[in-house]
Amino acid sequence: MPNDPRGSSSTEIRSSVLEELGEIHYGRKKLQPSGTVLRKFYQEAKPKLKHDILPFTGEEIIMIAESFANTIKLRKYTCYGGAIMPDHVRLLIRKHRDKAEEMIGFFQDESWQHLQETKRYPSGHPI
Repeated sequence: MPNDPRGSSSTEIRSSVLEELGEIHYGRKKLQPSGTVLRKFYQEAKPKLKHDILPFTGEEIIMIAESFANTIKLRKYTCYGGAIMPDHVRLLIRKHRDKAEEMIGFFQDESWQHLQETKRYPSGHPI
């Protein structure tokens, strides 16, 4: 979400309904909020969302992993490890010529395109 308390790669909040949840912070915040703050944020956000939250299936996680592997190879990143879970992803990547926010964008865009090709999600649903 653009106004995630941890920070995000979004540069704008496109829905006025979501603006009341907090201000946008581009990039990862140096001081991360507690789990209590995060749970409260997402509990308040869920009924305001336009689309349902759709966790990734095992098959989709494999597809995302394949997409990430392709991105790592194509962009010559060094990835020390990662975890792709039903509701989020974590990667440990060496510092690189690309900024962290750019690298996140490449992983998001390329995996999104890969998943869109499957036609598993309703048209217009953000993944």
